[in-house]
Amino acid sequence: MSTPLRVIQKNEVRWQDEPQDDDDDDGKDGNMSVNSADSLLSEESVEADEEHDDLEDEHEKIKKSILSKKDLKAVWRLRCGVTIVLLGTASAVCALIYSITATGDDEDFEAQYRTNAVKVVQSFEAVLTKITIISQLAIAVTAEGIQQQNNWPFITLSAFQERARAAMDSSQALYVSINPLVTVDHLEQWEEFVLDGQQNHWIAEGHALQQELGIDDLEDDEAVARTWGYQNRTEVVAPMHTFTATGSPILSSGLYPAPDLMLPRWQTSPVLYANWVNEDLFHRKDGGELAQECFDKQAVIVGRFHMVPPGTINSSNLETAFFATLRSMNSGAPVYHHGDPMAHAVFPIFDSLSSTNTNTSTSTKQMVAMIAATFRWKFFFQEVLSGYDSVTLVLHNDCDGAFTYEIHGPSVRLVGQGDYHNTELDHFLYEARLENTVLKDGTVEGLGFNQDNCPYSIRVYPTDDYKESFESYNPAILTMTIAATFAVLMVLFGVYDRIVDHRQKQVLHKATKSTALVASLFPKQIRDQLLGEATGGGAGNFKGFENRDPNAPIADLYPHCTVFFCDIAGFTAWSSTREPAEVFELLQTLYGAFDEIAKKRKVFKVETIGDSYVAVTGLPEAQPLHAILMAKFASDCIERMNRVVGVLRKKLGPDTSELGMRVGMHSGPVTAGVLKGDRARFQLFGDTVNTAARMESNGAKNKIQVSYSTYDELVKQGKEHWLTPRDDLVQAKGKGAMQTYWLVIPDKSSRGGSTTQSSSVRSANSGQIPGSVMVGDDDDICCQHGEKEKNISPAEEAEKESRLVEWIVKTLKEELQKLAFTRKQVKATTFKAKHPYRRQSSIEEVSEVLVLSKVPAPNVDVGMDVGQEVVSELTEYVQAIANMYNDNAFHCFEHACHTTMAASKYLKRLVAPRGHEYIQRIKSDRLTTLAILFSTLIHDADHRGVSNNRLIEEDEQIAAKYGNKSPAEQNSLDTAFELLMDDEKFHALKECLFHSNQDLQHFRQVLVNSIVATDIFDAELQKLRKERWEKAFSSSKEYRSSGEDLDDLRSSVIIEHIMQASDISHTMQHWNVYRKWNSKLFEEVYSAYIAGRSEQDPSRFWYQGEIGFFDNYVIPLAKKLKESNVFGVSSDECLNWALKNRDEFQACGEEIVSEMIQEVKSKFPSSGPSISTKDITEMMTTESASSCLEGSDHKHKTVFELDV
Repeated sequence: MSTPLRVIQKNEVRWQDEPQDDDDDDGKDGNMSVNSADSLLSEESVEADEEHDDLEDEHEKIKKSILSKKDLKAVWRLRCGVTIVLLGTASAVCALIYSITATGDDEDFEAQYRTNAVKVVQSFEAVLTKITIISQLAIAVTAEGIQQQNNWPFITLSAFQERARAAMDSSQALYVSINPLVTVDHLEQWEEFVLDGQQNHWIAEGHALQQELGIDDLEDDEAVARTWGYQNRTEVVAPMHTFTATGSPILSSGLYPAPDLMLPRWQTSPVLYANWVNEDLFHRKDGGELAQECFDKQAVIVGRFHMVPPGTINSSNLETAFFATLRSMNSGAPVYHHGDPMAHAVFPIFDSLSSTNTNTSTSTKQMVAMIAATFRWKFFFQEVLSGYDSVTLVLHNDCDGAFTYEIHGPSVRLVGQGDYHNTELDHFLYEARLENTVLKDGTVEGLGFNQDNCPYSIRVYPTDDYKESFESYNPAILTMTIAATFAVLMVLFGVYDRIVDHRQKQVLHKATKSTALVASLFPKQIRDQLLGEATGGGAGNFKGFENRDPNAPIADLYPHCTVFFCDIAGFTAWSSTREPAEVFELLQTLYGAFDEIAKKRKVFKVETIGDSYVAVTGLPEAQPLHAILMAKFASDCIERMNRVVGVLRKKLGPDTSELGMRVGMHSGPVTAGVLKGDRARFQLFGDTVNTAARMESNGAKNKIQVSYSTYDELVKQGKEHWLTPRDDLVQAKGKGAMQTYWLVIPDKSSRGGSTTQSSSVRSANSGQIPGSVMVGDDDDICCQHGEKEKNISPAEEAEKESRLVEWIVKTLKEELQKLAFTRKQVKATTFKAKHPYRRQSSIEEVSEVLVLSKVPAPNVDVGMDVGQEVVSELTEYVQAIANMYNDNAFHCFEHACHTTMAASKYLKRLVAPRGHEYIQRIKSDRLTTLAILFSTLIHDADHRGVSNNRLIEEDEQIAAKYGNKSPAEQNSLDTAFELLMDDEKFHALKECLFHSNQDLQHFRQVLVNSIVATDIFDAELQKLRKERWEKAFSSSKEYRSSGEDLDDLRSSVIIEHIMQASDISHTMQHWNVYRKWNSKLFEEVYSAYIAGRSEQDPSRFWYQGEIGFFDNYVIPLAKKLKESNVFGVSSDECLNWALKNRDEFQACGEEIVSEMIQEVKSKFPSSGPSISTKDITEMMTTESASSCLEGSDHKHKTVFELDV
């Protein structure tokens, strides 16, 4: 058997097993009117299809008339012209922008490079200036010689280290030495001179200075050890000598014959090895030629590139060790010499500062010594540039060729020997040469500088990277931006062109949509009239609108119509216990189903107002069978209503299936039209509409009441067998007494057809109608409850309980799934839940503060699957709890479900405004939420139907067990919790609930606090609750608290109030909900009275007791919900309903009590004589107050003493 309901997205409902529109059930009449009616129905369907085709043809004609060929051609020409102009302009602008921006980048590069190249050239030219500084030292030596009467070569310059280091620092020289010219005649005397301690003291002084500077221990002892005659670092070698490249000594006599003129190394800075003193530089391979050229030309000479293998101060190559040592002492730490080009410069020292020799009075001064200086070419170009500036430097001399450097900001890197610059950049060349010149050393003649042998020059080029850094993407980006701008303009133009090209199509599309919208709101003729005004046309071809002024009101009289009114019985009370989203889900699903039926039955839907649905047949086109069409529509709606609520009860609550629908129908003339203005609507006017509304308001749940006029129309069409006269006359407002009829379309299942009403509806609609039907929206609920309780069968009672269990399981399952989702990151636990240790009395476990989780959990709407085993055990447990509830009128399983629904609503409506962030702990702690819902489920389990005081008297065992403290609440808690913790049951459910003993303890703690909170008449507990409220929310300093304890305390108090409000939620809901549960409570208390379990008749104090209960407990509790500021609009809703119900009960409570007494006495005939309203009034004025305070077993007995 197929399922009648299939729910898809957005709560849209599609129905299967739709009843077929079949009139075969009327065949038994065999009259011509029925056959003609069927043919008319078929003709109406064909006419409707033809009207739809005509509408499409009309739209096509409008489209063709608007889209003229001339307009299309003009638009095409405009499109082509604008496109060509845009393309041409875009190309020209892009080319111009790219050229300008690219040229600007080149100019920026050339300007910056020019600046950098000039800096490098100036640095190279400054080499002469730095060389001149060394020449100042030569002048100082000459002056020293003059002072010592030119006793050459036996001259030692005083303060040599200080003078030499100053010159080296300024000239960037690494090494300076004074080398006197010694002839063979003076050799023996010279060798004695260098050994004289008074003359070579500069060695020790130099070492002392270098030690102070921390650079005296960097020389290579191994290299020194290889030298000839080494004794210690300060011992001078007297014989004139030189060294091979490996450091082997060569004596000036013996292996190497001494020349006529020698150039021994004398004073040096820095001081390296003492045995290097007296080395003949004329015989050094790298310096002999340079010294000879200086001697010959009497001028400063810069030697060739001096290249040595790379290495450290420990290198076996003496020259490598020499340069590495010099660089290390210059840096202050050992460094690696990379073998980059070095240079030596030789400066002549004369015996006179003028051209006349002071000793010989000759006209020519004599060279008597030389200064040798060592430079590193790289040093001259460091710190020249800054930042990211870079150039390629080619250093060249005519003897050795070129070396290429790259200068990157302050650093210089040797590329290699040779010219490695990018030849494509030759046009950026900057160059400079060291020319022969005279250095201005302070003397009159100056000092000659000669570069004839190996002249030096530099060539400067930009590096590839530096040039590319100026080749930015800016020109391309700007050009692309301009191009994109034009592209956007072209796209916009294309869009605009398309809009223009299709503007009438869009107008037509909008007109079609408007037609569809108007068609759904208005009948066809009204729609055509409105559309005719919009297009400037008329609607003169339609009946009723001939030659009408388009600006005239749109209205007409339709003489043959049937109006349908329906209202959901019980909706207002039902909606007061639901979330707004749930209310709209019901209405949206239900009205969507009605709309589908209306479309099928060709019924025009007029409007929906709240839970009322209005429809009409017979307009705008005449429908001879308007009454039959509406009768079938009404029957289908009732059948569909019962199916919808039956399906939605699983989601919206079990009492959803108790909703019904009252339907009223009346036939007659109707004035219909459109009230223009904002939100224009199609309206029905006239007595027919009012009478149809009276038929609905005076109807009964799941009944279709029709007037005599509709009855007459149906009889004319042979449908008299559908109608049953109502037993009594209806007193309709403004109509007087009216004879009405119940419409019931017979079942077709006996002939194999589909049913128009379900069996449940037929059973509900069968039998006699009550003689007194209450008028109003939901008033029939009150009397319906009484009838159900009287006549409900065991099977129906079991089915009702099954629905309640199913809903509870669904609610708890959703919370279990959310709990499982929050724990999905936690590993599977092996914790086995066991009954925790507890005291004999559960009330001793009540904690003032519940400690909730402070870890925020994800707020999810849908959890993760918990498995079928958990659901099965949950169902078993809930069913077991349902079986624990006794057959009480009030404290029953249905009351537990009602309390659970209220608690679920309060939990969902919790909000956390500023200053109340602690509420998030309740909302995110899924275990706490589950515990609260479990508490509402079990809080009245095994309730005995009497107050705690009476229970103590009746059951001494329970009284002794719980110490006369809240025995009913503790018994419910223990009974239900013992069942859950049964070692033989519910293993999967407990594993899902509890992952640790801490979870179990917390779950029980919330249960204990929540269930004990429902005992509102224990004075001691009430006092403690009041103190906790003051501590949590009072601004008084006496109760002020702070920190985490305050947040936990507030959370605990809120949980208690949720439980208390849920337990009496019926007092803060719709009047009919309050009436229902108040009647049940009265019945429970009265049944205890007539059973001898209560000493006083509740009828004598009920009226004043309820008012006192509202004044002293319900309304103060509702106010506290509002004061807590965490329940959002729900607190206002609770307070408003409480005040309304209190006022309503005060106004008519005496009559209500009288009705309840009569109803209860009808159930218990032996309970005593009937009591009238007058009797109730007299009792209330004479006995009720004292009765309330003196001994009733009802829970309201101390209501005047309540202090919430």
